[in-house]
Amino acid sequence: MDDPEVHKKPRQASLEEKSCGDGHDLMSQLSDDLVAKILSFLSSPIDRCNSAAVSKKWLHMLANMQVVDCGNTSNSKCLSGRKVNDIKLARLALRAYHRGSLTTLFVEGMPSSSSVSDYGLEIIAKASPRLKSLTLWDCASVGDMGFKSVGQWCKDLESLDVDNCPLLSDEGLMYIGNHCLNLSKLVVESCRSIGCKSLAVLAKKCLKLTSITLADCLLVRDSGIISLVSSLPELAGMKLAKMKISDSVLEAIAIHGKALRSLYLEKVSGPTVGGYSWVVAKGEQLSCLKLRDCQGFSGDSFKVPVADKFACLDQLEIKGCDFLTDDVLIKLSRSAQSMRILALKSAVGSHLLGSWKLFHTGGRHLRNYH
Repeated sequence: MDDPEVHKKPRQASLEEKSCGDGHDLMSQLSDDLVAKILSFLSSPIDRCNSAAVSKKWLHMLANMQVVDCGNTSNSKCLSGRKVNDIKLARLALRAYHRGSLTTLFVEGMPSSSSVSDYGLEIIAKASPRLKSLTLWDCASVGDMGFKSVGQWCKDLESLDVDNCPLLSDEGLMYIGNHCLNLSKLVVESCRSIGCKSLAVLAKKCLKLTSITLADCLLVRDSGIISLVSSLPELAGMKLAKMKISDSVLEAIAIHGKALRSLYLEKVSGPTVGGYSWVVAKGEQLSCLKLRDCQGFSGDSFKVPVADKFACLDQLEIKGCDFLTDDVLIKLSRSAQSMRILALKSAVGSHLLGSWKLFHTGGRHLRNYH
C-alpha cells in the first residue's frame, strides 16, 4: 500500500512564513525602485512613516539617507553625482515629513544616467508643499509627469531652473505655468522639446516673473519670446543664449521691456546691425548689458546717437565684436559716466586711444576694466 503521505497535497506556506520564515520580509525581495514606487501611493505622512516599521528595506532606506545641506538651513538640500536616484528622493521625502517641508531643492544627475525619474520627483513634490526653489540639471528621465506633480503639489514655487531635461515638453511647463502663479525666476536650458506654447501660458499666467533665461531651446521662436517681453510688466532681467532670433525680438525688448534692467545675449544668431541698434537704444534704462559672440553685432550698431543712452549703465561686457572702433569707445566714455565694470574681449578694431579715453575720461566710477 502506498504511503498516504506521498499523495498528500503540499501545504501552502502561510503569509507569516513567507514574510518572516527566512528572516526577510517580502518587500526586501523587491528592487529599491519598485519599493519607492509602491510607497509613493501612500498619501498620509503617518502611513509613510509607519511603513518603515513593517519593511526592513524601507527602514534601511530611511536610516541610510545621505543628503548634503545647501547653505545654512535644513530646508535646503542638494543631491548630485552618480548616486542620485529616486531612492534618495524618497528618503528625502520621508525626512521632509519629519522635519518640515523643503523650501529649496537642487538635483544634479548625470547626462548619461537615467536614475532620477518622474516617480522620484512626484514623491518629493508631494512631501514638499512649501517648495519655493527647484533646480533640476541633467535629469534625462524626468518628463512632463514629474513636472505636473510639481505644479499640483508645489503651488508656492517661485524659482524653476531646468537644464538638459530632454523629456520635458510644453505640456509639463504649461502645467507649471497654470498652477505656480508666484513664479518669479525661470531658467530653461538645453530642453529641446520646449516651444512657444508653454511660453505663451507663462506670459499669460505668471505675471510675477522678473527673470527669464532661455538657452539652446531649438523649438522656441520669435513669437514665444515676444509674448514674454510684451506681457510681463515686472520683467527686469533676460538672458538669451544659443538661440536663433530675428530683429523683431530685439525691437520688442526695446519697446515693451519697460522694467528691463539687465540684458544678456550670448551666441545668438539672426539679428542684423539694425536689430542690435534697438539694444543700444534701450541702453538708457539698462544697468547691465552683456553681448558675447553674437552674430551680426558690430560697432556699426552704435551709430545711433548714444550721448545719453548709457547714463545708468553699471556693467558692460562686449565679446567678439567686429569693428568696435576708437570712435565708438569715446562715445561710450562720454555716455557711461556711472559705469563700474567694463570688459572688452576679442573686440576687433578697438585701439589704445579709445580704451584710454573710456577709462580715464568717461568711467569716473570704473573699478574693473579688462
